[in-house]
Amino acid sequence: MSVFVKSHKNPLLPASTQLRNTHWMGDLPDQVKTAPLCSLSIPGSHDSFTYSLERSGSAGPDQPECIRKLTKMFPRISCWILYKWSVTQGRSLIDQLESGIRYFDIRLEAVGAEGEREFRILHCLLGTRVKELLEEIKTFLDQNQTEILVLDFQHLYEFEQSDHE
Repeated sequence: MSVFVKSHKNPLLPASTQLRNTHWMGDLPDQVKTAPLCSLSIPGSHDSFTYSLERSGSAGPDQPECIRKLTKMFPRISCWILYKWSVTQGRSLIDQLESGIRYFDIRLEAVGAEGEREFRILHCLLGTRVKELLEEIKTFLDQNQTEILVLDFQHLYEFEQSDHE
């Protein structure tokens, strides 16, 4: 059984003019709230945090070797091409949450030396630190306790065994 809840949003309008769906899960009818989570159609975003990518002339480990070689040969033009190619989301995490997005596709790269490692968003280019995003998510969930988020860590690049501990 799937449950569909009609939205009155127009995807062609900018986020600032849209109705907010910050509490849509809490606003569901009681009979839907007791249904299994897997029966809901949960809105999500692909490569969810690519709005935070930084322009650089080098491709990440998620790209084929031929792309990484080309970007090293032509770094100035590569930074513009890679950026346009890699950014799939223009809305910030907060905008996505307030618009009702509850599933997030997350791809990370572990960067830095042992003991100084951090985990950053990756989609060809590096983006923000995931720790900062997780802090924003915690704040949102503390303020919206009827909401549930699915964080799908799909691809983890350059991770070492110690990063999983």
